[in-house]
Amino acid sequence: MKLLNYSDMIFYKENGISMSGLKYVHFPYGPVPENFDILLGKMAADHIAHIEVVYENGYEKHQVIPECDIPENIFSEGELEVLERIDAKFKDFGSVDISNYSHKEKGYCATKKGEIISYAYAKDIQLDCQ
Repeated sequence: MKLLNYSDMIFYKENGISMSGLKYVHFPYGPVPENFDILLGKMAADHIAHIEVVYENGYEKHQVIPECDIPENIFSEGELEVLERIDAKFKDFGSVDISNYSHKEKGYCATKKGEIISYAYAKDIQLDCQ
């Protein structure tokens, strides 16, 4: 969820529009898409992806597992480039590390639990993944 947030925020920062169109909410472990439970339920019902719960080092980890191939040409070259940069930045991070990293972002710090994190904060993203 946090990597999706970073992808949207970085793309918005560079292009003035998000990739997904989702709104993100301040949750205890970092930003998550608004109504993420409905989104994930719809993905499961449509056999696009499902959630696997894994326990690792005392933490509960929810992994989104794809059930089908991504359609070709669904992402633009610019979107793919941002996704690759996000992946490279966080490839060695665990979920707790990503959560802690996201808690330092201005948009997260400036909001309270349950509040929408405005895309206006994208300009303040501290992510150095260029």
